[in-house]
Amino acid sequence: MNKVVMFVDDEKFILKSLKRLMKSEPFESVYMNSGPEALEYLEENKIDLIVTDIRMPDMDGFELLSIIKDKYPKVLRVALSGFTESRTIYKLIEKNIAKIYLFKPWDNFELKKNINRILEFEDVLTNNKLLELINNLDSLPVLPKLYQDLKALIDQDASIEEVGKLVEIDQAISSKVLRLANSAFYGRKTGSISEAILSIGLNNLKNMVLASSIFHGSKEEMESLDKMWVHSINTNKLTLLIYEKLLNKKIPTIYGSAGLLHDIGKVILHIFYSDSYKEIINNADDADNNLINLELEAYNVTHQDIGAYLLNWWELPHAYVEAAMYHHRPNDARIVNYEIVGVVHIANYYSLKRLSLENAHSYLDKTVFSKLGISVEDLEALIEELD
Repeated sequence: MNKVVMFVDDEKFILKSLKRLMKSEPFESVYMNSGPEALEYLEENKIDLIVTDIRMPDMDGFELLSIIKDKYPKVLRVALSGFTESRTIYKLIEKNIAKIYLFKPWDNFELKKNINRILEFEDVLTNNKLLELINNLDSLPVLPKLYQDLKALIDQDASIEEVGKLVEIDQAISSKVLRLANSAFYGRKTGSISEAILSIGLNNLKNMVLASSIFHGSKEEMESLDKMWVHSINTNKLTLLIYEKLLNKKIPTIYGSAGLLHDIGKVILHIFYSDSYKEIINNADDADNNLINLELEAYNVTHQDIGAYLLNWWELPHAYVEAAMYHHRPNDARIVNYEIVGVVHIANYYSLKRLSLENAHSYLDKTVFSKLGISVEDLEALIEELD
């Protein structure tokens, strides 16, 4: 059965242009001139994906996507917006009202390619083998209460002091926040939670709370989980540094914790399949007998598949889901957010190398460097500086 994509724009000439462009694509298209018209259609018809303009009269794209998220949560949501609407885009992605944003004016080839990639990616997340494993788990971790309370405060534009008071309730999280803010990476010397939060940023704080709640197990499991946590922290730091020092720009705030959450699937496998997964990790190497192949043999899916499913279930931005799914295969044709996935791929590899693990079970695809416009030599010089 063909997938159905709905396009919504108040300008009829744009809809005509889209109609010509999508004529030969492998999905069915429908075109609506307003938000109310789109909602009326959805009352009696099923669609798989909506692509809507943001700036429209009467009902804008923000409101339309919010209603669709609430009433039709399985519909994939994409915002089509101008470069001047960056604040709106941030809110759309941060609140998971839109999975992805695409800019106007668009490149015809890129627009078609990205829509097809999004549809294909959804098929990957709902493949039978992955769903079978997920259904066999006792239960997936739910969003922790501290994370939900923190997200609610941030959504209400609460002060740093209010956020700090909430974080201070959890001593384990507080100590991690202070350690990170006082590390050489951030260079802060403070015992104040509020000052530490200012250093690392609200979005990173929120995702740190989320990740930290998952990297937690019994006393016997904590040694392995601690190594995974350190690796994830280092991967995230290196991701931020590659952006700042080699790409010469700040990482988009909403993607600032992609490195922290990229390996969450390993944690899930470790929690639910502790003994067998430890054996897999011990047997893995960088050659043919690698971690991914061993995971596939044992579970029919990989830690990348499970991590992506969980982050998508938690409704995190699509870039996080892609970084989890593709950090070992950064040239997959289905990737929309290539830059962040490529950077996390590099950061993951070098973070494992810096931990001096005998079985790092990772490999480096050097074509990523040329695609990002950076050199291996510059990166390794940066890492030497860190050491």
